[in-house]
Amino acid sequence: MAPTRRIVQRVAALTACALTVVAAIASWWPFDTSPRSIDSFARPTVWQYLFADRLAVGFARLAVVGFALYVVASVPALVVAGRWAKGFGTTGLTTDDAVEATKTLQELTRQTDELTAKLDEATAAAEQARGERDRALELLSSFVETESPESPETPMIGEGGRDDDAGRAEEPPDGADARGEGDR
Repeated sequence: MAPTRRIVQRVAALTACALTVVAAIASWWPFDTSPRSIDSFARPTVWQYLFADRLAVGFARLAVVGFALYVVASVPALVVAGRWAKGFGTTGLTTDDAVEATKTLQELTRQTDELTAKLDEATAAAEQARGERDRALELLSSFVETESPESPETPMIGEGGRDDDAGRAEEPPDGADARGEGDR
């Protein structure tokens, strides 16, 4: 049975802690320093008290190196994993998951394709309706042209001859508007 990722992480963390303890005991770098003695300062500050100790200086160096290694190693690891660094705060490095962004882009592309297909269908239906309208207008104009102008029983629109237009004047009488609706 292969070890799980969590077990590998715990083993790596315990190994790093053990190596740090061994480095401090054996005076390896970063613990190999000999800071100035606190007695050499006339009025030592809190920082001078802290950094007068070989272990404190070693752990400060280790923290700086660890942070630098974390930043240097995490950027390529995030790029390989498809994640992008957004910021660094109290909770650590915040990342944006590229997989989630890819899923969103795929969904929006699918919706765009779907709407484009619907637009194409509507355009085709409109073109078909225009064609049917044009055929109907051609048929109507051919019907109007074939009918003889001598037959008075079916006058065309605008040709006059209708009884309801007989009494209508061009200008409205005084006191009425152009639509024939009451006084001004």
